[in-house]
Amino acid sequence: MRTPPHTPLIEARIEHGFRLDVLRYGPETGFAPEPVDLRILTGLREVIRVIRVQLRAGRTLGPIPRETARALHRGGGAPRTPGTRPAG
Repeated sequence: MRTPPHTPLIEARIEHGFRLDVLRYGPETGFAPEPVDLRILTGLREVIRVIRVQLRAGRTLGPIPRETARALHRGGGAPRTPGTRPAG
C-alpha cells in the first residue's frame, strides 16, 4: 500500500531513558492488562525510587496469599503489634 503524495511528514518524538509500564490484571477487565502507570524515567535512581513507591503503595502487587489467609483467619481489623496477643 502506498502513501498518498499529499500526506504531510510527521516527525517522530524520541525520548531517552527507562520506560516504566505498570499494568494491573484483575477480574474487572477479564484479567486483561490495564495500564496503571506509563512513563519514561530519565535516571536509574528515579526508576528504583518509583518501583519502591509502587511496591510500598501496593498498587502493583496485592498481599501475598499467606498475608491474606492470616488476615481472614484473624477476622480482619487493625494490624497487631508483633509479639502482642489479640484481645479476648
